[in-house]
Amino acid sequence: MQSYLLILIAVLIVFVGMFNFINFYISLMPLRLRGVNTRKILGATVGMLRLEQVLEVGCLVGLTSLVAVGLSFPASGWFVGLGIIQEPVSMESDGWLCAVTICGALLVGMVAGLYPAYFVTSFPTALLLKGNYGLTPSGRRIKSVLLVIQYAIACSLMVFIAFVYLQNRMMMHSSTKFDQDQLAIVELTSEMAGKQSSWLQETLRQYPEVEDVAFATEYVGGQDSYSTWGMKWKGEEAETYRIWCSPNFFDVMGIRIIEGRNFTGDTDSGYIINAFLRDHYGVGIGPLNDLDGEIVGICEEVAFTSARKEKVPIVFSVSSSSSHNLPIVYIRLKKGFDAVTAVTHIRQTVARMDAAYPVEVKFYDQLLNSLYQREVRFGTILLCFSLLAVVLSLVGVFALVIFDIYYKRKEIALRKVFGAEFTDIIGLGLKPYFWLVCIAFALALPFSWWMVSDWLGNFAFRIPVTPVVFILVFILMQILTAVLVSVMYATIAREVPRDSLSAE
Repeated sequence: MQSYLLILIAVLIVFVGMFNFINFYISLMPLRLRGVNTRKILGATVGMLRLEQVLEVGCLVGLTSLVAVGLSFPASGWFVGLGIIQEPVSMESDGWLCAVTICGALLVGMVAGLYPAYFVTSFPTALLLKGNYGLTPSGRRIKSVLLVIQYAIACSLMVFIAFVYLQNRMMMHSSTKFDQDQLAIVELTSEMAGKQSSWLQETLRQYPEVEDVAFATEYVGGQDSYSTWGMKWKGEEAETYRIWCSPNFFDVMGIRIIEGRNFTGDTDSGYIINAFLRDHYGVGIGPLNDLDGEIVGICEEVAFTSARKEKVPIVFSVSSSSSHNLPIVYIRLKKGFDAVTAVTHIRQTVARMDAAYPVEVKFYDQLLNSLYQREVRFGTILLCFSLLAVVLSLVGVFALVIFDIYYKRKEIALRKVFGAEFTDIIGLGLKPYFWLVCIAFALALPFSWWMVSDWLGNFAFRIPVTPVVFILVFILMQILTAVLVSVMYATIAREVPRDSLSAE
């Protein structure tokens, strides 16, 4: 799902760049028209001139893509360090992708040059040699439409990245509903867990910063799936996850038993289920069909899986650390403990079991980072795309403002002669762009709403699609546009009217 979304966003970015180039190229037409039409008078055919324009654009974009591909090799190492991508780009493994990128950029550049090439050669020669050139109403509408499309894409991406950030933030900071802050976790090998777990437990308990030590088969609360087990209750079958643990597991984890009792020792043959299994399958305290033992307790419902998954039924079975493979060690640290000292003691103790074993002490914030690594990486990539789209859109505004100022220079000078103030000139420039952003945001609204709703549908626990985010993105885009337009119009608003009129 994320791969398809990123491909879609990349395509949208390409379209933004293409529209932006067309807009900018049209804005520079006054500087090229005399040369083009002089060549027409000297005998150059319209077809040849248009072909030259298209090839010029294609070559420019092709050279730019070559530079971009060349920069991608050193930059990919930096992106790997940031966690945006998993492997650096190399010519051996990604050469075909580089070739496709360059060819695709060349093709897109030539397509982007078609309309400007047609437009720049479509004016009467005599009119242009007199210098009376002004963009036709249809040409102005095309520039405005292209800018609206760019802004619509940028607004959609900004809304999307805002919801991705909020969802990731909610997941990373959501409570597991058990006391995780003082839990350290170490994973042992099967041999270490089977032969020396009792010694490890007793040794760690001797440290003043360690309160207790428990064992289990899984990273509880740090993964999306566990070993499955089909159980029967009053003739009904229920597919559950099953986790083996030591008798003191619930005490060390800080998970409350809300009904029945806790495990009493290594030989306890009972089962403890989570509240979800009781509430949704009607399972309660009592014997199980076709099995020795019975359900002796029900624990509170905590976050056993990530926000991607619905709540799941879980059954806990007790096992002594020596009779069953319980490789995951949960170490409850005392309040006010010194983390550095505690981790040092844990590392030293495990190293005494096997000096060559690479000891890694984890805390639950690290487990959650690993659990949501894919979402965090996706959010970082999306942020880069969104910033690129916004920058390209603002460049499009810059090109359009340059074009407007070029043809409004005389009008602005006359307004100043008749008493227009500095703020009046700025308002003259801001008004059309305010409405362009409004139209673009109106177009982006249904698309971004659908995109956000569809993406959030991948999570069982998700944030609401609130209008506040849309409003804030709209305000942000208006502010960015207003600042850019105001700065550019302020330059011409300070000109002496005589200079502007003489230049005309």
